Amino acid sequence: MLSLSKLTSSAGASTYFEVDDYYTKEEAQVELERTTSFQGELAKELQLPNFVDKQTFKDLLDGKVQTINGFQQLGNFKKDGTKERSAGTDMTFSAPKSLSILAEVLGKEDLSKIHDNAVSRTISYIEQNLITTQMGKRDGAGNFSVTLEQTQKALFATFKHNTSRNLDPQLHTHAIAINITKRNKETKYRSTEFKKIFENKLLLGAIYRGELAKDLINQGYEIHQTNIDGRFEIKNFPTELMDKFSTRRAEIEKVLAQIGKDDAKSSATVALNTRHRKVQTRREVLQAEWHNTAKDYDLSNLQTTKENTIKTEPTTKDLINHSISILTEKESAFTKENLIKQTLINNIEKGITITDVEREIQNMLSERTIIQVFQNNKTKKEGILYTTKQEIHRELQLIKHLETDRKDKQIFTSKEELQSQIHKNNNIQNKFNLLTDGQKEAVNHILISKEQIVGIQGSAGTGKTYMLNIARELLQERGKEFIAIAPSSSATKLLKDDANIQNNNTLQHFLMRYQRYQPTVGDSQNPINKEQDLNQTKEYFKNKVIILDEASLVSNKQMLNLINIAKTLDVKLILQGDTKQLSSVEAGKPFHQLQQAGMKTVIMKDILRQQNQDLKQAVELTISSQIKQAFQKIQNNIIEVETSNNKDNQKPPLEISSYTNENPHKEYSHNLQEQTELQNNNTKEQIITKTLETYFNLPKEERNKTLILTPANETRNEINAKVREELIKRGELDKTTNTTINVLKSKNISDREKLFATSYEKGDIVIFNKFYKSLNIKAGEKLKVIDRDKESIILQKQNDNHKTILPLHTINPKTLEIYTTEQRELLKNEQIRFTKNDKTHNLINSHTAKVLDINNKENTINLKLENNKTITLPQTDLKHFDYAYASTAYSAQGKTANNVIAVLESYRKNLTNQQTFYVEISRAKNQAFLITDNKEKLQQTLEKQTGEKISVLTEKETTKSLSTQEQNKSLEKGNKISDDKNGNIKTKDFDLER
Repeated sequence: MLSLSKLTSSAGASTYFEVDDYYTKEEAQVELERTTSFQGELAKELQLPNFVDKQTFKDLLDGKVQTINGFQQLGNFKKDGTKERSAGTDMTFSAPKSLSILAEVLGKEDLSKIHDNAVSRTISYIEQNLITTQMGKRDGAGNFSVTLEQTQKALFATFKHNTSRNLDPQLHTHAIAINITKRNKETKYRSTEFKKIFENKLLLGAIYRGELAKDLINQGYEIHQTNIDGRFEIKNFPTELMDKFSTRRAEIEKVLAQIGKDDAKSSATVALNTRHRKVQTRREVLQAEWHNTAKDYDLSNLQTTKENTIKTEPTTKDLINHSISILTEKESAFTKENLIKQTLINNIEKGITITDVEREIQNMLSERTIIQVFQNNKTKKEGILYTTKQEIHRELQLIKHLETDRKDKQIFTSKEELQSQIHKNNNIQNKFNLLTDGQKEAVNHILISKEQIVGIQGSAGTGKTYMLNIARELLQERGKEFIAIAPSSSATKLLKDDANIQNNNTLQHFLMRYQRYQPTVGDSQNPINKEQDLNQTKEYFKNKVIILDEASLVSNKQMLNLINIAKTLDVKLILQGDTKQLSSVEAGKPFHQLQQAGMKTVIMKDILRQQNQDLKQAVELTISSQIKQAFQKIQNNIIEVETSNNKDNQKPPLEISSYTNENPHKEYSHNLQEQTELQNNNTKEQIITKTLETYFNLPKEERNKTLILTPANETRNEINAKVREELIKRGELDKTTNTTINVLKSKNISDREKLFATSYEKGDIVIFNKFYKSLNIKAGEKLKVIDRDKESIILQKQNDNHKTILPLHTINPKTLEIYTTEQRELLKNEQIRFTKNDKTHNLINSHTAKVLDINNKENTINLKLENNKTITLPQTDLKHFDYAYASTAYSAQGKTANNVIAVLESYRKNLTNQQTFYVEISRAKNQAFLITDNKEKLQQTLEKQTGEKISVLTEKETTKSLSTQEQNKSLEKGNKISDDKNGNIKTKDFDLER
């Protein structure tokens, strides 16, 4: 485990020297030499001793550097002439509990040395890759800018401690990156920028654990990964003994149970609020107590023969390729750091280290298996990214489809012919005349365009669905019909209800049904039968037009599959969506990219939803990324809670502090991570309080027409809980009529991650979507995970003691879903939201329902659905639901409400972006209230974060650059198109066939 802390001064430097209080001077010196060290290039350059002495350490934290010319004082000048600076960064590396017990209780010095080496190797990586200094410069216009320059020179002070706060054995090292560095060409020392260390915390933890695991395996130990983030313990180490030596963890869990919390954020808050003074005790006293605790456990059989512990297969290249497949499920390109981190985390039990991974990545770059690309600032993902041939080919293939597009797919031959048809039907004519210009243009586009693939780019609330209803009627006049598909069941239901398109299905189901018409699928079929089948299917689609709604939510892979099917079946394909709304959770932004590549597209921008003109203008300004102006339009509805984040008189930075005699139990934490989490939790609580106040200030009838939206599931869950508490107090929820349901909660694990045994935990529920004859597992059957090994999971059926071993490499990951179980109370009048489709009871994912009654005698629940129909179902059938008082922005896309209360926290950088803001406020007809912790920071975050997905090819490569034959040939070879310094198009060769 790795935790990071920012040191603001040297005030608490003495707290690192644990030996002072209970060792003699001579003993203390021996301990210092044994447990402390200076490391890094600057330790050699400054000729520092091998151990850390208190005064030298304090001077260095204060920025006093001894040079041949005397002391150099580092820091920035303040107005009073003094210098200010941060002291450094504390990186605390904590060994696994099993290793700590073996090293400290049994005195295995070789294991303590393994920990030391892992820390040193991680520090070396930091020095070579993450140490930077700020460099300022002015351009020709006099504008000043600051860049970060890598120096590869650093100074670290390490302190190895062996106990936790409760005096349990816990081997850990504080590695202090001192705020000093030096450029190669300079003689003076400079301050360090530690930003990259904090950005790469998870990577550094993975590097440390990888080094630990490799050396432990070489010593004959086996590794058992205990967490999906790569944490591990020594295999077969007694769990009961680890629990006995984890009393601090037990304290935290006890408090969590008392307050009814079990999440990581709450755990961090409890840890900080309940921490107490660390009492110092002589080592021999502690070891006597530890030995007494461990005496009844046999720890002699943990090592095996080295020959049996390390396997040669799969290769490092195989492991990296598997990690790439996980990363490219969600983004088309990835950073080198993320690739290293993913590979180390996934394969901790295989003893792979960063040296192995970096070496193989370099080989793969040379072989062109991995390809380096550059991103511009458009997506705010700056710097060097990497991708694969497959991802490049996928995007190139999408563009190539436009180049080979059929031009004979018009339904009406001309606009005049279409108008003539409209005039023949008074009902259609009256409806058509009421359309906006954008809606009319879209109808014309669908029915007159010659191209096989065309697009409709429609902003939120412009009446896209209503427009489709008119187009459907005109299509029927020609003897044709729509086949409507969308990424979600709720979206297809909307097309059925509001556009009256009866032939509809989800995109996933459509792709599975017609997957045999993919170019690489079904080649083993008998040629005669294959041709006959194709002709029959083409005949079926002869009078069909496919309309894909919510196209922005579709990934590259899905879009390419859909277009391939449409091309094979020779059917017209309409892509409808909004590139400004939320993107696919998987890789790519093909709807945006196809528009950039020249797909004939009509723009619908006449917003009809918003009745409030200020809100309507705010939505329009957000579409054009004018966030400041959008805020001004709804400024009266922006509610900023009062927190330390937005106060003018902010508290001074937290300093390290030792204990004081006046208050011996008070300790100032120097763990920035815990402090930040605590502050964010306090901020979140205030945001939730203000959200509830805003919600319950509305009349009840308005509350029922109001959406509470937030991008974070964590905040959504807490708002749901608080709303329920208030509704119970008001008597609107009937506490006397209740039941408790064991619900299934999706783990949201990607398909590739399902192939790793470490993705499964004891107690997880696995549901299979197909019949596995060899395992005698039926479709829809639920099995519980009771154990796992490196490559398999062990499952048990309900009401059956029979165990099934499932080798994960033998399954198609798309055929199974993984859930955790959770008890959820249900009351009469409860508002719930379904989280999975249920064909048996016709329940639709993301749709809501009201609990009308609960009959515990008959074990049934009576629900009123969104369509006002009522159903009664067994309580045991209601496995997939959540409370519906608050929703995520993602699940709300496509919905409309009178009012919206939009929650956006400025500190959630990954979730707070323009797409989320746009979706949240555009759901509202009348009022949109925005609740945040810091209006100014939120505006700055939104201006920087667009929320767009990464595409491998830039906009230049998908627009006019594709119009010439020469450049098309260049792209087919894999040549990258970009701008030279004069703005001219040129190609950079990355030949995919090399």
